[in-house]
Amino acid sequence: MAVSPDGKHIASGEYKGALSIWDSETGARKLYLTDAHSDVIYSVAFSLNGSRIVTGSDDKTVKVWDTASGKLCLGPLTGHTGFVLSIAFSPDGTLIASASGDSTIRIWDATTGKSRREPLVRHTFWVRCLAFTADGLYLATGS
Repeated sequence: MAVSPDGKHIASGEYKGALSIWDSETGARKLYLTDAHSDVIYSVAFSLNGSRIVTGSDDKTVKVWDTASGKLCLGPLTGHTGFVLSIAFSPDGTLIASASGDSTIRIWDATTGKSRREPLVRHTFWVRCLAFTADGLYLATGS
């Protein structure tokens, strides 16, 4: 689950691979994508300007969605061999980081979807969470 930077929307991933965007004031569902992923969505994150949402799933993929239309902007981004447990946009919106059950962290270009480097292998078990620092220079991860 994620709250948009302006606080007006909440995004949630669901068990069957659906993605919902809710109005935070009324509780009304604004957008419902029933087949966003083929399996459980574990992680969602808004871009800093709130125009995009990135999702990570048990189907081992990362996807980027337009929050207004629900259209797929980018993806599926593939490479993880395990489920994607955590996802984040860099503060400047140029990068996406994904953490996986395959014990790796991947860094993607948020415009092209191409991998920006070799996978980071710093943990010996599932990487459950990650976050960029406010300046975007570092990435904190937890396993």
